[in-house]
Amino acid sequence: MEWNTLDVIFGILLLFFSLRGVLRGFVGEVFSIGAVALGLGAGYFLGPHFAPVVEQKLHLPGWGSVVSFLGVFLLVYVLLKIIEKLFRGFIESLHLQNLDKALGLFLGVGEGLILILLLLWGLRVQPIFDAKALLQESWIARFLLPLSHSLFRNLPSRWV
Repeated sequence: MEWNTLDVIFGILLLFFSLRGVLRGFVGEVFSIGAVALGLGAGYFLGPHFAPVVEQKLHLPGWGSVVSFLGVFLLVYVLLKIIEKLFRGFIESLHLQNLDKALGLFLGVGEGLILILLLLWGLRVQPIFDAKALLQESWIARFLLPLSHSLFRNLPSRWV
């Protein structure tokens, strides 16, 4: 079994996400992703409702949407980080740190695999250079490309 450059890059990515998962733990990983995702979602959906009030109260014509988006994002982000801290304290009080780290490892591996699948898909559909030879020589791509095909088969044909 020979590894090409693509395999080395994917291996480093998988190792990075795995180590990050172990070091942060499951709770830290979930709340880190959740804080950003829910903050962005809340800012997007709730920000426009506060924009007129922000423009009026802060005398910032035209900036209400931006300021309200950032305000809602930060509020949700900080709130979820506080909840994360409470969960960490709960886990430490029950002496479940090892379970938290083990579950963090699995979550990190999952995150790494998702990123690798997205990169494989991107390499397959990008028009800049022909990546077929690179993908055919890759040991990791040989196993994950069939999964990539089945995951992305419902995308519009120009993306696949």
